[in-house]
Amino acid sequence: MAVVGTAQLIARGRSGRKDRGGQRSYRETYLVKTDTDTDSAVTVLGASGLPALNAGFTGDTSAIVMSLAPKVVGIGRRNWHVDVEYKTLQPTDFTADPLDTPPDISWGSYTLSEIAEEDKDGAAILNTAGDPYDPPIEIDRHYPLVTISRYQASYSPSSAFSVRDSLNSAAVTIAGLALSARQGLMIDYDSVSETIDGTTYQRVTYRIMCKPGSGWVYRTVSRGYRALVGGERKVIYIDGEPASKPVHLDAAGAVLAVGATPYVQTHYINKETSWSTLALPATVTG
Repeated sequence: MAVVGTAQLIARGRSGRKDRGGQRSYRETYLVKTDTDTDSAVTVLGASGLPALNAGFTGDTSAIVMSLAPKVVGIGRRNWHVDVEYKTLQPTDFTADPLDTPPDISWGSYTLSEIAEEDKDGAAILNTAGDPYDPPIEIDRHYPLVTISRYQASYSPSSAFSVRDSLNSAAVTIAGLALSARQGLMIDYDSVSETIDGTTYQRVTYRIMCKPGSGWVYRTVSRGYRALVGGERKVIYIDGEPASKPVHLDAAGAVLAVGATPYVQTHYINKETSWSTLALPATVTG
């Protein structure tokens, strides 16, 4: 199963066109013969004498081969006509490098239901007796959520795992929003493979919960049923009975003195990683 001889240009089927925009196109037809009735278009397209893709048209080399389309002619299924299309290219005909494509950036919000431990001025929220409310006061707060999707040359699942669920360990600006350390939480770092013009790229998506201001730092009033006495934890007694409710403690773990300001503890719970290697877009235009 093979091509007999070489492809021959035939007069029939020649045509051309020129439009108002200056774009020009041409068509030529070649005759290709095979030695069996079962040869396919794959065999025909390998015939010697056919112009290659991107080859210039004789007399107008700005027009290049865009496609070759073989089809059987006649009864014996051994003769083929291959229509060759040439066209001049416009700037929009070129496929841009996906890596140069600006990222898709979208903003939304998310809601956190938080226990109000402190008021807007940082003072502990307590009842008139100086005790925390039971049940505590809860408040819904809304924060920015940014989603970034872009093409990348590669994606590492292990690197993504190390960054997912982490806080930014240093200040970073993301799509126009400046965040100090611990103010961004990476909740998604996913990828889907896409093949464009024969090259495989990664469409990577980042979703970041931003918390400007206090950041992802957990603050709570220090209180409990035991206090440090002489370096040992001792049950707190009220009127000769073990405390039935948590009692305020000071910074040293002792029972808070009457009238003293409750001690607010700060906790850092989430892991922290550097996001510098991610090269996240600093502006909304990428």
